[in-house]
Amino acid sequence: MARIAPESNEVVRILTDALNDRSKGQATPLGGDYRWTALDALGIVARKNPIAIPAIAAALGDINFRLSRLAADILLTLRRLRPEARQLVEDQLANGPQEARIILAISSLDHGNAGHSILSIIASTIYTNESTAKSAALFALAVHGVPDEEAFAAVKEAARGDDVSLRPMALRALAKVGSEKPETMPLLIEALSSPIEDVRVAALVAVASLGRKANDARPIVGRLLNDSNPAVRGLALKALVEFDPSSNDLPDAIARAIEDPDLSVRESAIAATSAIRSGTSDLLPLILKQLREDTPGAAAAAIGKLGSEAQAAVPDLVELLGNSHWVVRNNSAFALGRLGTAAIPAIPAIPALNALLNDPNLSVRRNAAYSLWKLDGRTNIVAILTSELEARETADSQPLRIFSTMHRTMIEQLGEIGPKAAEAIPVLSAFLQDNDERIRTAAGDALDRITDSRHKSE
Repeated sequence: MARIAPESNEVVRILTDALNDRSKGQATPLGGDYRWTALDALGIVARKNPIAIPAIAAALGDINFRLSRLAADILLTLRRLRPEARQLVEDQLANGPQEARIILAISSLDHGNAGHSILSIIASTIYTNESTAKSAALFALAVHGVPDEEAFAAVKEAARGDDVSLRPMALRALAKVGSEKPETMPLLIEALSSPIEDVRVAALVAVASLGRKANDARPIVGRLLNDSNPAVRGLALKALVEFDPSSNDLPDAIARAIEDPDLSVRESAIAATSAIRSGTSDLLPLILKQLREDTPGAAAAAIGKLGSEAQAAVPDLVELLGNSHWVVRNNSAFALGRLGTAAIPAIPAIPALNALLNDPNLSVRRNAAYSLWKLDGRTNIVAILTSELEARETADSQPLRIFSTMHRTMIEQLGEIGPKAAEAIPVLSAFLQDNDERIRTAAGDALDRITDSRHKSE
């Protein structure tokens, strides 16, 4: 039997028939959706055979939103490889059916195109009947902004519309507009009084993101500190801190929230202590109490940000270095390092911190090394941090974003060490080429601090 080339026209025909066959069941031997698998395979074939491209384009208007999103992603990827796909995408965005234009525009955001014309197409989705597409469009506008008056009108309609599921994301999109439009704040304040919990939550997230610009919402947000929903209570406190961290009312509000029956509210309140400008000394006894109760991780993190006034926490922090939960160990080590010389009573904890240098969690290892340097000035922290930065594999199973953040923190700590971190210069120099702009910036700043200090000390 003659072998059929995988990129042949015959294979394209077979896969196209499978894609268009709606009579098949959902499951395939590979465990995926039958039509999804056919479309995915067409995308692979199209890299070598452009005859597959029209079949992929036809799926842009499929009633299955998930399938149409896949078709758009495939075409946008092929656009860089095949001129036929590039021309098709341009034609569809300019003059194609509404469904095709919308799905390509939404997917374009994932491919780095968030221009005005793309966002305008996305905004028009809000007037369609496809709920999933509307939700995706509002999410896109909440992330990338509302491009024009027509889009703003669509977002306002969704914020007050009959489809309750769309209101939370519409409110977040309104926050992107902020104080630029006088209609924004009345809409957000109205949503804060909604009987629907998800709407109140979204409105609080929105006003908190506006900070001082949303100060008109302060009275109603203050009342939400007593809401029946713990998520609302915690977010209300966060919003008040964002409005004005120096407000004289905040210490009392935080104190009440630390005693809240809900764990998440207590944790939010403890986190808020490190953001306010005054009154933290009065809150310290409550935070110390939480170290010994059910929120030791949050309490330790807050103590690390309060500074020397929290010296009384040292004995509890030393004990928590042996906690079974990595977050508690991590935050306790972090706090001892931030207390620095105020943590001199923690010198007996040095053996425990040494043991944490072999902890399975990267963040714990890094904070233990940092604390040891703060406590006794040992310079082997440079070798420890350099070794961690050189490692491209980790046993932590942390999400990539978190892993990247920890790398950036270690780079910043090497910069803080100054000239004694000179041996880290080659490793830091390599990070100047990192894909993450924040890491490149941190590496440059650290190198400046190390080399400037060296020149000054010579």
